[in-house]
Amino acid sequence: MEELNKTQLILLMLFVSFVTSIATGIVTVTLLEQAPQSVTQQINRVVERTVEKVVPGPGETKTINTTTRVVVSEDDLIVQAVEKATAALVRIRVPGSAVLATSSLSSNLASIALVDEVPQVPDTFLTGIVVSEAGRIIASPAGLFSSLETGKEFRIGIQGTTTERLAKLIHVNNEENLAVFDLISSPSDGKFAFVSFPVKGLSLGVTLILLDFTDGVAPSVSVGRITGLVPGNESSSPQVSTNIDTTSKILGDPLVDTNGSFAGFLKRSGKVTSFEGIKALLNKGFSTEVDKGGKAQ
Repeated sequence: MEELNKTQLILLMLFVSFVTSIATGIVTVTLLEQAPQSVTQQINRVVERTVEKVVPGPGETKTINTTTRVVVSEDDLIVQAVEKATAALVRIRVPGSAVLATSSLSSNLASIALVDEVPQVPDTFLTGIVVSEAGRIIASPAGLFSSLETGKEFRIGIQGTTTERLAKLIHVNNEENLAVFDLISSPSDGKFAFVSFPVKGLSLGVTLILLDFTDGVAPSVSVGRITGLVPGNESSSPQVSTNIDTTSKILGDPLVDTNGSFAGFLKRSGKVTSFEGIKALLNKGFSTEVDKGGKAQ
């Protein structure tokens, strides 16, 4: 050892350390192979947990871009539109006496004194829809209301509730076959569920959903398409036809598109009272204007 210089001593120390490391590794592996299984399992768990907790260091970022393709069918859109629009449906009760008073038969009989008693007529129900968060309702009455009844209160059943409320008839338009009501509300009522008007006009081939709530239990739905369309102008509304079945039960019921927006009312022979004329009437004829979103201004 005394004959070795400094360089040789350093090399000797490195060699001894290398041999010692190899010997230590061999001994460790041998001991692990001979150790009980419970000991090796515990060591493996420590290693696994250590690996799971490895995260990027300070200043490092890791971005993972995942692309997911979602296919939305027309059936899905219809279901979503129905769920959205049915919350705004109302059931308007028209007393039998009011129906009889607006009929030409009753007027004629009374004028010539052919009847001593007014015949009993059952109450009639029709479906309306709320177009303002303040509670403005529109309905297509098919002659059930008279302009002389403006200001009269009617009982309204709202979808999802069990009690009827009062609503005041504020306008009757025979040209558009439209009746307009305002729900009589209190400050505790808050905002009512409503439907908006479409941002764009109706197009040929568009899917329309008919909503009926005259039974007062649960809404019923019919689906069809716009099969005919004659564009309107500044003085007239478009002429719209649909292939939805026009039974007497559902005439005058509201129509919505696949976005859940109010599209119009169904008339006889599959014709549609388009929303354009109704929207223009609401915005022009009343102090409370209804915008594209259906909110009272």
